[in-house]
Amino acid sequence: MLVGCDPVPPAQVLHSNTAVRTGVASGAGPAVLSQLAVASQLATGEVLQVPLDITVPRRPLTAVWSGARIPVGALAELVEIAAR
Repeated sequence: MLVGCDPVPPAQVLHSNTAVRTGVASGAGPAVLSQLAVASQLATGEVLQVPLDITVPRRPLTAVWSGARIPVGALAELVEIAAR
């Protein structure tokens, strides 16, 4: 990710955006989240955005839906676009 930098183990591993936002707001340390995940906290000043000059890592996404039905219409298009 960052050329010339040694990876540092995470200080915490949290399993939801809410848990990460709460940790950051309470002073646990910095985190990397999407702007969408912290939009309201950025607007109120509860958390601050730090500009980064890095390539954002890609992460795997999984499309899920209930039942045995195959997605059709807009959902099928979304799954197709996300799979690219």
